[in-house]
Amino acid sequence: AKITKMADVAEILIIDTAGYDSTEFRTALKVADIVIVPIDPLAQVEADSLQTVTKIVRDAQKINPRLAAHVLLYKCQPNTFSEQQELRDSLNSHDYWLKPMKSTVSFLRAFVRAMNQGMGVHELKSNVSGASQAKAQIELLLKELEL
Repeated sequence: AKITKMADVAEILIIDTAGYDSTEFRTALKVADIVIVPIDPLAQVEADSLQTVTKIVRDAQKINPRLAAHVLLYKCQPNTFSEQQELRDSLNSHDYWLKPMKSTVSFLRAFVRAMNQGMGVHELKSNVSGASQAKAQIELLLKELEL
């Protein structure tokens, strides 16, 4: 109920739910314009969860047809291109699956540092390792989402 009330008064509302099925997740999907499902391409347990998450999202889209759904590959490391491509190919193999975004988020110290300090990467000082790359990745992600 709180999510629904907040959605009525906020122009932009970001809800970060837990990485599992929950009442909050399902409620958020009913009012959301966009859902982003982050998946580490090296974490098989995360990839395995996509079947369940996809079903939940597809069910929500029947109630909320404006809901756009995306898979974001994150924690990507430079030497994991083949795993990333394999996951992309799998998701693109059938219309039922949530589609992968073109943007990716790398495994960068700047993301961890920002999270630990309770801030976004754009708030980090430019001398923090990986800060400029992290900022650029977030900007590309926002551009792809047209935000």
